[in-house]
Amino acid sequence: MLTTRKDLVVIKFKDDQKKFILAIPGSQDVPAIDKMPKKFPFDYFNQRTYGILPAGSKLEIVHFERVAAIEFAFVDVYAKVVSSGAFKDFPLDVKDVTDQTKKPPTFDKEYVEDASLAQ
Repeated sequence: MLTTRKDLVVIKFKDDQKKFILAIPGSQDVPAIDKMPKKFPFDYFNQRTYGILPAGSKLEIVHFERVAAIEFAFVDVYAKVVSSGAFKDFPLDVKDVTDQTKKPPTFDKEYVEDASLAQ
């Protein structure tokens, strides 16, 4: 079980409408929370933001998927939201809150607590 330590956002990229992603506000594809419109969902460049997953939300790991190509290799991590709220039971790609430079990858303690892909 993972617990979010900060407010994070749920997005979908326009070219991949099948996958919801747990993203970090203020990162490359996501505006900072204080710069977001008050009404969700909204479009921001190549993605749609569906809302904020508040700090303290609980996530349960569902499965891992290794992705490899000549240029890169990483592990996609999928979880579902188990705490109550607008995103309860949502399946999410949570790779953005992992540290893929570590082998095996681990969760970034700045964003989630008490979990490791090695467990």
